[in-house]
Amino acid sequence: MALENIQFTDRFGRPLPPTLREQLVTAVLRAIAHPKANIDAVVDRAQAIGRIVGDGEKNIDDLLRYATKALFAVSRKEDLKQKQEPVMLEPPSRMEILVGAAIDGSDSAIEARILLQELLGQLWPLDREIYLRWREGWSHREIARDLSISETSSWFRLARAKKKLKSLTTSER
Repeated sequence: MALENIQFTDRFGRPLPPTLREQLVTAVLRAIAHPKANIDAVVDRAQAIGRIVGDGEKNIDDLLRYATKALFAVSRKEDLKQKQEPVMLEPPSRMEILVGAAIDGSDSAIEARILLQELLGQLWPLDREIYLRWREGWSHREIARDLSISETSSWFRLARAKKKLKSLTTSER
């Protein structure tokens, strides 16, 4: 990693004095040596520390110790955040929703595809569009913005589509 290219400046955009810069670089190198370190988060935090101490407003007696501790903390925080985030699989495309398992061409798969198309055909066009986008992984905010409706309307229409599909599938059994 070329830390020479990274600018550490004070809050006014002036370069840090060489002693402060060297202490920050040493702290960054210590923090990114950890195998799970998020390098971008560490460098961003180091630049923020530089803005805090660079202008002399805030006096930190042991900058190296402070920066090392802060950089390890941000790296640990980013690592925990990544562990907590669910692994997002690629949402199915519209064709996969409609075709589903019919790719193999078996009779039951083709029959399931036809049934699904008939069920979706029972929905109002806007409800069907909202349902398909929701199945593709869109958020209600994205659906609402794209279809020029309110987010509440998106929630309502999706609930209505689900209810209709459920009633159609349970009545056939």
